Amino acid sequence: MTIFMKKNIIITVSIVISIILILLVWSKSNKHENNIINRKYLNSLNFQQLTSFNLKKGANKLDVFDNEIFLQNSEKKDISLIEGKSENLIFNYGALIKNNFPESYTIIVDSIFMFYPSKRAVFKSNLKNSNVLVEKKLELPFTRGVAVDNGFVIKECITADCINQQFTLYSKDFKVQKNFDVISHRNDGGLTQDGFFVKGKNELFFISYLLPDIFCFDSEGNFKYKFTTIDNRDDNLEVVKLRKAAYTFKKNPFYHQLTASIGGNILYVHSNISDQKKDSNSDIIDMYQISDGSYIGSFTLPPRNNIKVFDYKILGNNFLVLYADNELVKYKFNKPQNF
Repeated sequence: MTIFMKKNIIITVSIVISIILILLVWSKSNKHENNIINRKYLNSLNFQQLTSFNLKKGANKLDVFDNEIFLQNSEKKDISLIEGKSENLIFNYGALIKNNFPESYTIIVDSIFMFYPSKRAVFKSNLKNSNVLVEKKLELPFTRGVAVDNGFVIKECITADCINQQFTLYSKDFKVQKNFDVISHRNDGGLTQDGFFVKGKNELFFISYLLPDIFCFDSEGNFKYKFTTIDNRDDNLEVVKLRKAAYTFKKNPFYHQLTASIGGNILYVHSNISDQKKDSNSDIIDMYQISDGSYIGSFTLPPRNNIKVFDYKILGNNFLVLYADNELVKYKFNKPQNF
């Protein structure tokens, strides 16, 4: 083989490698472009700070039940009632639940319902004296639960590996009323759904952490419809280990939705997906019509010394924001018109 031929081969190989690299870069770029969210930001919204105070006990979750504000500290297993600028401890569930996972709970009048998936247990306790009124162990493993008007909605497992699940409506005496097999099944080892419930006066939503899916129920726990967020990506998260309703993934999961709240006819969803118009440090809220899940628009929460938002809730015309784990700020919120 001549030197000239060797040079030609080297040049040809270099060109082929360059083309492959260009195609790979283009493919990644094109994939990224397909994932860009086209948000419509509503500039007419404004926030006026009313109050702010530092939390002595710390908190990682904010809830509103019957127009009262509650804070949950999962590490201390405390639930406190906020009155003015005072934190009043009303319930400690350390005797019921041993791990530090922020277990979901629902408060109805003077009763609190705690859901403990790793023990398949549901507890009903009296808020005034912390006495356990009901302790029920469910037959099937479950991952999430919420109390509704006539009972409970439980997201329970329907396969041994707990990857495929369904929503089940239980009566107050824990009898199965209906099954809603509306979560897409998959057989590739990927998790179908994990997320959280958001309860309003007349509706209930289950919002996925890892997928763009949102499920809507009425106040009695009957399934109504499902819709997808404007971030319509489906990240296949392969489960490699499951132990007591806790998942271990092959790769670290990316949470698409972080928290949410209901205000009037709007579902406000805290998205973890940034876009070209806002930087990654912005706390972006996407708004959806409760009636049909249609997208309305987006806005960003007021920044606070680059501290990320842990949780938020809407109470009347006020927007309550929990910054990090130690500051609760109340804003007067100018809601979108006609909603």
